[in-house]
Amino acid sequence: MAVSGEIEYERIERPQILTGSEGIVELKTTMAPIGVQLFNSTGVTLRLATTYIKQHGIFSVDVGTPLVPKRDDAWITDFSLEYRLPRRLGAVSVGARNIFDNLIDLLEVDPLNPRVATRRFVFRRIRLAF
Repeated sequence: MAVSGEIEYERIERPQILTGSEGIVELKTTMAPIGVQLFNSTGVTLRLATTYIKQHGIFSVDVGTPLVPKRDDAWITDFSLEYRLPRRLGAVSVGARNIFDNLIDLLEVDPLNPRVATRRFVFRRIRLAF
């Protein structure tokens, strides 16, 4: 068994003239994940994690326009079950991120690599090692 916890704080400040394509003037994001992993000698691993996410920011569409505040927070829970293949040839996993489908309006700074599933996301994965 393994238990984990951490706190991640991210703060972005930009002048209103250089807000980027996201329109960020100020953005503060706090994430606090807490997780548990249970391991079995047969190669089965069960993972359960819940993350509290709080984000608030001030955005601007264009220079001279009014600033728009935005705030949201939620608890997001993730679950996965993994089976390690014999002789460590890889693993097969199934799971879900945001299993309770808690809607959160979260701005990701890197939208191509989101850290949090803002809607329910079910997956299966096969990893092979040669």
